[in-house]
Amino acid sequence: MWKNYILALFLGFTLIIVTYFVNLSSDNIAVNVKDVVSNESCKVTEINKEEEKYVVKAYMPVTGVDILDDKVSSIYNKIIEDFIKETESLELLGNDKKFTLTVNFNDYEYNDYLSFLITYSCDFGGAHPDSSIKTVNYNKKSKEFVTIDTLLKNNKNIIEVFSKYSYENLSKKTELLEKEDLLKTGTFAKKDNFESFVFSKEGIILFFPNYSVASYYLGDFEVLIPYDKLGI
Repeated sequence: MWKNYILALFLGFTLIIVTYFVNLSSDNIAVNVKDVVSNESCKVTEINKEEEKYVVKAYMPVTGVDILDDKVSSIYNKIIEDFIKETESLELLGNDKKFTLTVNFNDYEYNDYLSFLITYSCDFGGAHPDSSIKTVNYNKKSKEFVTIDTLLKNNKNIIEVFSKYSYENLSKKTELLEKEDLLKTGTFAKKDNFESFVFSKEGIILFFPNYSVASYYLGDFEVLIPYDKLGI
């Protein structure tokens, strides 16, 4: 009986991977599947594509939850498509160095919440790569995605809490006070400043990408807010 159960699980996961292979291949993206388990929440699909002008390398989580995997896959496809489109109007610098896109992720779990932080970096040969992030939050119990609007429904003052807590914590970093106006703007109590977050075991983590609260060379920042501070 157990052998049949294990076989069924294996065949089910294989079907999921094959489905991703077909879908991504239809967009001319060559996919290699890495048989690597990051933790109990997901497996990893490795995406590779190389053409005359560019190289794409991405690691994508696969959870086996169709609605979540479709959401993550659409984000990855959009990142890759936008990068390829950008390269079409650019010329290589002549040193045989191709434009590159790298995409990776971190995963988080808390109670019924499963979260992904997707990080990506595009190198077009400039002074530094263009880096950015996306986050995805999914409630396994309600089978719904969680956004900043969802949090606002549970606590209408949560943006003010995020703003106050973020500024107080980030202003302790003396290097950020060199451009305090940028820090104040990036932590001001408006929804757009706090759309990137995940649910971790310790609390909600807010992410502030390059340029949002400081100069590029200082990198990106994150703020952990314990759940008992949030009222949700």
